[in-house]
Amino acid sequence: MAALIDRALLGRHTLTPAGDPEGLLGTLPTISTALLGSLAGDWLRWLPRDPRRVPWLIAAGGAASGAGLMWALVFPLNKALWTGSYVLFTGGIAALLLAACCAMFDRGHSRRWAQPFVWLGVNALAIYFLAELCGHLLDAPWSAADAQTMTLRTWIFWDALSPAMPGVPDEALSLGFALLTVALWTGVAGVLYRRDIRIQV
Repeated sequence: MAALIDRALLGRHTLTPAGDPEGLLGTLPTISTALLGSLAGDWLRWLPRDPRRVPWLIAAGGAASGAGLMWALVFPLNKALWTGSYVLFTGGIAALLLAACCAMFDRGHSRRWAQPFVWLGVNALAIYFLAELCGHLLDAPWSAADAQTMTLRTWIFWDALSPAMPGVPDEALSLGFALLTVALWTGVAGVLYRRDIRIQV
């Protein structure tokens, strides 16, 4: 249904001929995801020192993720379509993680381990934009010496990483590449933070 609506209203402007992963029908549940985070943040600010906020977050997170799993029996969890069941399940998991962070911070535990998240949060849009831009550059097609069309990402993965690590499964290499990418952009965010550079809209 999502692909049919996208093709009918957007025509050839969809990302792929089959449809668009950020299509029109997926926009409403995506907004719901953002609103869940906003409501949780407002609620935490409303009760800054209330000891009940962690148990309430745990209860809300458990209820939401459980409801998402139950709904998934008839409306599957699907990130590409951003289904309502996916919104509830992932929102519930996020609430449980937020409750764990609140519990640690409220009890006076060291926050040094969370510093990379502060770096990323201060310049979140800038880091996201730069990561997306570099991702598109890595995926830009070019012709190799043998006239085969490839991208820089495929060259790095198949011609540099894979031969350098024989015997390592492709899945492990892919995970390693993704983790290195996250580490790289976290490092860039750290440099911006230490130099007191704030790029905001």
